Amino acid sequence: AYLAGWLLLTLAAWGAGAAALIVPLYFLADATMTLALRIVRGEPFWRPHREHAYQIAVGSGRSHAWVTTRVLLLDVWLIALAVLSLAGGARTWLALGLAFVSVAAMLCYFRRARSHAA
Repeated sequence: AYLAGWLLLTLAAWGAGAAALIVPLYFLADATMTLALRIVRGEPFWRPHREHAYQIAVGSGRSHAWVTTRVLLLDVWLIALAVLSLAGGARTWLALGLAFVSVAAMLCYFRRARSHAA
């Protein structure tokens, strides 16, 4: 984790801030969304829980392998978008937009699993 963080900070320092944001975007978005939801509901956000999107998907009956494969495929897509963002200009904005839409779609898909499991 420390090495990944150092590499992402180095990437940003070299002027590739968009790429440094895109690569870990799924994990940043899931953690931020989960924390925000817990705070809004007045729950103690520091306590252990199983409310991350991938945990909801597994809890709804999906296998760990199924969920992990989808996150892996999303991460491969995000790496491709990070590379696209290095081209600069409009391609950077296109890559950022596609990354945010892709991550939002995956989070919604995983979180919807809870309502289908009931």
